[in-house]
Amino acid sequence: GLCRGMEADHRQEALDDAAAERCGRIVKSFLSMVRLHPAAQAETDLNQVIRAALEVTAYGARSSGIIIDTDFAAGPLLAMADADHVTQVAANFLINSQHALAGIAGDRLIKVRTFRSDRDHPCFSVEDNGPGVPEAIRGRIFESYFTTKPVGVGTGIGLSISKSIIERHNGNVWFEEVLPRGARFVVQLPAIVAGLATAGDNQPRSSGLRHALIIDDEPDVAGSLSDILELMGIKSRIVPVWESAAATLSGHMPPDIVFSDLRMPGVSGISIYRELLAEKPVLARRFVLVTGDLIGAKAEIEALPAQQRPQILEKPFSTLDVRSVLSAIAEQAALKG
Repeated sequence: GLCRGMEADHRQEALDDAAAERCGRIVKSFLSMVRLHPAAQAETDLNQVIRAALEVTAYGARSSGIIIDTDFAAGPLLAMADADHVTQVAANFLINSQHALAGIAGDRLIKVRTFRSDRDHPCFSVEDNGPGVPEAIRGRIFESYFTTKPVGVGTGIGLSISKSIIERHNGNVWFEEVLPRGARFVVQLPAIVAGLATAGDNQPRSSGLRHALIIDDEPDVAGSLSDILELMGIKSRIVPVWESAAATLSGHMPPDIVFSDLRMPGVSGISIYRELLAEKPVLARRFVLVTGDLIGAKAEIEALPAQQRPQILEKPFSTLDVRSVLSAIAEQAALKG
């Protein structure tokens, strides 16, 4: 009985480590995105933003046996905000909470709340019952390059960048202690002033894409991409092992878009692209190569005919990166008519 218990503990530790590693990649992805893309603020429903962040980080929570308790404000909770950037901040807090709970025995709980402040400011908070933040360092957790994490555990990843994002929105972010133990991070955004709301033209448009095929042997990468696509209303089918175009397409709804890893075991993404193209020519303008080797990918793509060059999604990717690729694909499909 003791041995079985120890084996179960080791299995759970391995699951925790895998989930933490995947979440770490997501954090790095959005940190690089925030540096590259300026904020584009529009009237945004904070409830939808938080739901999106919960979806992106759901895999890690499930893998670690974490209970998520949500309490959303009634109706739309409107804020002037860049939805992608605030989603990344909320995801960052959720991932940090997952890391903080990694070594906790017993129930692991994350509470997520959206609410209006006394002055009607839209707010959200993320709270966990982890070890909390030691009093001696609470004043420093939002400093650049400061982290509270020992090796393998993270409770301070990206907090300085999250703070800078919220401050660019003219909002505030702070830490609160939770008793008997735990931590709560609270974000307050400015209330929308009547007459200053951005017109609906700035709202993200639907890409018109509904079904994606993801060809990737790395489950973490495929899972992250599938999560992000799900937020955008796109259902995904993941193919971890490539057989042939006919086998992949047979018996399934035709994909509107295909994402393929550039380097698959025994086959390249370019070969997969050519095979799919021969089987279904319409995919010529609906194919995306996913790679961490941007220079190598560009060299291979430039060897293709000008009318047969797929899009590139560089790893690590963010929500905004995926949205940009979807927009480009949708535009090409519209031009093709």
